[in-house]
Amino acid sequence: MKIFFVPNDLIDLGSTNGSFVNGLKIAAQKKIYIDEGDEVKLGRICFDLR
Repeated sequence: MKIFFVPNDLIDLGSTNGSFVNGLKIAAQKKIYIDEGDEVKLGRICFDLR
């Protein structure tokens, strides 16, 4: 899994299983803004931002 996380930003660097925010798949190499209350899924791991 290759994920780059900076507070409030998430970039999937080409992970095998993909990354999802609120059920939507993140395109590889695209920076996405994440905010409190968002659900993030990285492979089998799922968590809510608080």
